[in-house]
Amino acid sequence: MSPSLERDEATVKAGGHYIFANPLFLKPCSAAVFMPFLEKEFPHLAVAYHERYKDRAFLPKPYHQRIAQLMTRLRQKYGMITGKRPTERPPVPQPETQMRLF
Repeated sequence: MSPSLERDEATVKAGGHYIFANPLFLKPCSAAVFMPFLEKEFPHLAVAYHERYKDRAFLPKPYHQRIAQLMTRLRQKYGMITGKRPTERPPVPQPETQMRLF
C-alpha cells in the first residue's frame, strides 16, 4: 500500500471526513527558506525540486489536475466528502461554569 493510501485510510479511521491536497508552490521568499532545508534534511530530493522549481513558483496545470483526480478517487474509495470542504464545524464544548480568573 502506498503512503498516501495509508494516510487516507488512517484519516477515515481517526474520524476524518475530508482531505485536501495541493501541489507545493515556491515563491522566491519561500524558496529561500525551503530549499536549504530540503538540501539539509532530504538531500536525495533536492536535485529534483531544484529542477522543477528553477524558473517558476507553480507547477504546470496538468500536475495540479493529476493531484486533484487522485484526491477525488481516494475520497470516493474511503467514503469521504467530495467537492468543497464543509463549512460547518462541530460545536465547541463549553464548560458548565466560568472559572475564576483570580
